[in-house]
Amino acid sequence: MKLEVLRFNSGATFTSGLLFDITDNVRSFLCYTIEDAYHPTKIYGETRIPAGTYKLTLRAEGGFHNRYSAKYSDRPDWHQGMILVNNVPNYEYILWHVGNSPIDTKGCLLLTKTQKDGFGGASRAAYEEIYPVVRDAILSGEEVTVTYKNFDGSMDSEKLNKINNTSNISKDQEGIMDILSTEIKHLKAEVKALRQAIILKGMQVK
Repeated sequence: MKLEVLRFNSGATFTSGLLFDITDNVRSFLCYTIEDAYHPTKIYGETRIPAGTYKLTLRAEGGFHNRYSAKYSDRPDWHQGMILVNNVPNYEYILWHVGNSPIDTKGCLLLTKTQKDGFGGASRAAYEEIYPVVRDAILSGEEVTVTYKNFDGSMDSEKLNKINNTSNISKDQEGIMDILSTEIKHLKAEVKALRQAIILKGMQVK
């Protein structure tokens, strides 16, 4: 199973995203996500994890696991451990769980059904839809990964500026940077259109 978090918007205290299942190169929207904000230097409890691809496993110990075991004690065998994002540089115990705003996370990913300006609604409903799917894939022995991608303008533009401002860039490197810059603009437009389509679909359902 391959999952993807597309970070499409960020503010001073939050990052908004979309969670997709991209297994077999088919992109299926799952839910919205909320994370902490981007900071060039990590601030404990206030900074989202770096973009990249990580393996997901289940962590069957710790405070969150104990609380969720109690919360879902009426569903035998439903909770099998917290979804854990593994081997994140300079971070540990990055989980996926319920929450409505950055106040509810310290680098972890919050799953929500609705979202506006860093606040999400129906988080428990979103979690209860996503968790069993990821849980069952992991328990079956399937490798489950998630790729966090930044299309919110915070890191991509900064990296491009740093590279473009380097004095000894070759012609080939300049051409590559032009291509990357164009691709990022296209991807941002695609994410924006996809987000609008999801919102419109939700309005029609309601």
